[in-house]
Amino acid sequence: MRYILIILLFASLTSSAVSSPPLMLRACLNYDTDIVTLSWKSPSDQCGSFTKYSLYASEDNGPFVKLDDIPDISIQEYPHQLSVANTNWRYYVTILHLCDGTDSATSNQVLIDNTYPTTIEIDSLSYDLLTQNIIAGWSPNPSPDTKGFELYEYNFTTQSADSIGTTTSYTKNITELRAGNFPVVLSSYDSCNLSSTFSDPHRPVLLRGSIDTCSRTITLNWNKYTGWNSIDSQSLYVSRNGGPYIRDTTLSDIPNSFTYNKLVLGDTLRFYLRTYKTGDPFTSSSSTLTFETRKLVTPSYIYLSWVSVNDNINDNSTISLSWKSDNLQDINTFSIDRSMSGSVNTTIKSIATVQNQDEYTATDFLADADINIYNYTIVAVDKCDDTVSQSNTSSNMLLNILPTQTHSSYTGWENGVSSYELEYSTDRSTWNSQFSSTLPITMQNTQTAGCYRVVAYENTNSLGYSSISYSNVQCRYDSLSFFVTTAISPNGINNKFVIKGVGIDQTKSTYEIYNRWGELIQQANISQPWFAEYKNTPVPSGMYIYIAKIYGILGEYKTQSGTVNVIR
Repeated sequence: MRYILIILLFASLTSSAVSSPPLMLRACLNYDTDIVTLSWKSPSDQCGSFTKYSLYASEDNGPFVKLDDIPDISIQEYPHQLSVANTNWRYYVTILHLCDGTDSATSNQVLIDNTYPTTIEIDSLSYDLLTQNIIAGWSPNPSPDTKGFELYEYNFTTQSADSIGTTTSYTKNITELRAGNFPVVLSSYDSCNLSSTFSDPHRPVLLRGSIDTCSRTITLNWNKYTGWNSIDSQSLYVSRNGGPYIRDTTLSDIPNSFTYNKLVLGDTLRFYLRTYKTGDPFTSSSSTLTFETRKLVTPSYIYLSWVSVNDNINDNSTISLSWKSDNLQDINTFSIDRSMSGSVNTTIKSIATVQNQDEYTATDFLADADINIYNYTIVAVDKCDDTVSQSNTSSNMLLNILPTQTHSSYTGWENGVSSYELEYSTDRSTWNSQFSSTLPITMQNTQTAGCYRVVAYENTNSLGYSSISYSNVQCRYDSLSFFVTTAISPNGINNKFVIKGVGIDQTKSTYEIYNRWGELIQQANISQPWFAEYKNTPVPSGMYIYIAKIYGILGEYKTQSGTVNVIR
């Protein structure tokens, strides 16, 4: 047993001692300094037999010459300065001594490494769909001495490359090295840091686009993939509302734009383009592009509150309208559509919406409400000039009093008319109610001279309010007839000069007062009495001359003169 243990101990010592030659690894030439760096792998020396390394070299297949002795086993590199740049050198190293203390061992020979790694191409540059990082991928270099790979940003204009990082793997996250979408080239380097030539520049597809919510389209455009000899096809993938990507369209290698016309407002759409290389399984994914849309906001109601006639004494009567609406953020204008019985709607006016305003009014100055009935509808038009909703249709009331009083009913209110009221006025300023009915008023006594109109009252609608509407005004006038005061007593009951009558146009009729010497002492409209004064001073008793110029409402005209006696 003791013999066996001694043998095992001896075997353990000798197995880790200097029992084999060094292993020459490489001879790398620095072309800038003409220094060859030799490197080898040293054996272990647990038996303490090491004395030195001896380094030998041969130029141009000549005899080997010792370069140096190296008395340190831990040294594994040696710089050999060349006097003349020449890559045709061979090297080996010997070691003294082995564990027997006598023998030496000689390493393998190496040549100066002047073989560059093979140039390889990038398989693809592709965006990661989740992180949107650009990932480069390539196959292993067939050169036996390939230490790593270096990536560069390539400039087509200057045809230069700027290093962005190295790796020993076959993929690299370009975005972690440098942000942006740019051409990338690849170079392989060996143990002596000899680099291959650049690969062809590759650049992934950067997807861009714009949205037109009016036409419900999305226009996509992109730079086509750069780096492959030819592209087989391209496919557009779409994710709707966070769902999986689904291939929507397959394109040839030619297009670099596409119009997507399946947009539904309210959807969130995400796109990417996949490019396929001809003859290979390689593909590349573009950057993603997201469009988040919202549904069009439309009014929940447009209510035409009233259509009412404006009384215009001197011209045709116009019509005013008022309406209410909500949710107008996507509404650009309100169009006022008008028609008459048997005719088509015509837009007569557009009103721009105002932020935070929900009630609007407008006047139709082209309407002749004294002879026609008009139907009105309010139309909401969005920013794409599309009609999105419209109001109820309402009509003005038309009143006639000859030969008998009749009027059209008011139409359009949600819950109808609660009542109609016939009103009367002598001067079209103060109106008094004559008759009220839940139905349109007919056969009423409108023989008295004066003016008439009908008022309609709305039943409370679902919005919680009610409105009123006025018809046109119709007037009945008597023929011109008048009388003139001939005597006045300033201190008595008949204390002023007046002209009274029927059928008088008060706006045009005037009178003049002269004294006995023909001096004009008063000139006024007949609506202004004369109180026997001149320049705010009472005139003396006596006879005065008047001249009256009286116009009738029906177009008559009369001139009358006479005397008025002032009695004090």
